Amino acid sequence: MKGFVHMIQAIDGSTKTAVRIQEMVNYLREATDRDKVWAIALFSGRRPKRSVSSSLLRIWAAEEAGIPSWLFEDTYHVVGDLAETIALILKANNTIYPESLDQSIRELAVLKNKSDKDKKDYVTHFWRRSDVPTRFVFNKLMTGGWRIGVSQKNLIKALGKYSGQEESLIAHRLMGDWDPFEISYDELMNSDLNQDTSRPYPFYLAYPLDQEVEDLGAVGGWQVEWKWDGIRGQIIKRNDEVFVWSRGEELVTDKYPELVDFAMTLPNGTVLDGEIVVHNGKQVLLYCLISLKHLV
Repeated sequence: MKGFVHMIQAIDGSTKTAVRIQEMVNYLREATDRDKVWAIALFSGRRPKRSVSSSLLRIWAAEEAGIPSWLFEDTYHVVGDLAETIALILKANNTIYPESLDQSIRELAVLKNKSDKDKKDYVTHFWRRSDVPTRFVFNKLMTGGWRIGVSQKNLIKALGKYSGQEESLIAHRLMGDWDPFEISYDELMNSDLNQDTSRPYPFYLAYPLDQEVEDLGAVGGWQVEWKWDGIRGQIIKRNDEVFVWSRGEELVTDKYPELVDFAMTLPNGTVLDGEIVVHNGKQVLLYCLISLKHLV
């Protein structure tokens, strides 16, 4: 857990992508396999379910800080993040680190079914024996909110640098329905992709330009396209089965029976990645903006 907290501090303290990626690589080199799985899960959007309600946390934090609830709420309004607000308003102490990230998450998962008194005892005990950075990370794990400035794209780069695997292969491995409570690091990173018939590919998404427009080349190498305002999806036809995935990596096959009927006419091995839109037989009914796509 100590290494994870230090990594989060380093990532949060830098605006340079290369530095953030290297910090993740450094963490992966030192972490246990179980903690690696949870780091990957957290940075790829697989957050644990909230174990304690935010309303209870706000009440307990105000009590621990010895301030009225209205003052806590005003402070929360200014800071804008519950985990950070609680971390800052409580007295900083010398930290007794939990044994591992995996242990902390599993304890929080069990806590969900405990009484409010047991929850309060566990949470306040942790707050009293932690410094601000450790308390902040703990609060993030507890609330389920996890925006630390690391994109999944950067996570994949870090994993590629650490493991030596191709980034495209890693991105594919992280897709689909896997449970960080159950899967091992080896299963996640070295699984046989051919065994999972339903597994989607990484979605082909647009990214902001990271260079000047003038450096993109001749205008003739680009085309303008409508950006359709639908639901991003991926249709897969394998072994005479059809699967429809949402961008949030949820199977939504049963919600689009007409797409299943259409996809059954496609050859096995076909994957379509795009927007699911409303069409009246003549035209798409919703669209917005435009996007540029490089042709060469």
